[in-house]
Amino acid sequence: MRIGDVLERPVVDAAGRRVGRVRDVRLVCDGPVYEPSGEPAPRVAGLVVGRPFGGDRLGFGRTVDAPWLLARLFAALRRRQHYVDWADVAELGPPVVLSVTADRLEPFGPEFDAGTE
Repeated sequence: MRIGDVLERPVVDAAGRRVGRVRDVRLVCDGPVYEPSGEPAPRVAGLVVGRPFGGDRLGFGRTVDAPWLLARLFAALRRRQHYVDWADVAELGPPVVLSVTADRLEPFGPEFDAGTE
């Protein structure tokens, strides 16, 4: 399966409540070592799930500075996103089903993911 196949899929929690859509996939490079390059293979660490965030589409994501007013607005909208650890994904079919309820999900945003880059 490709990452593009998972992006924008609807997500429901263990109770069947809609959480949002898959917005991003987080990878870590700690898998088996590739022979030609000697680099570790990437593996999926988790998903970023939430409602649509227009700021990303306008180019004001986490890595681009926005004018202060837009930055405040987009930061508030981004707080509606959550990080789902890969171990909490029960099923990848449409919809993606989680093994936990939505209240157990970690918030996701620039103030929460500083150590992941």
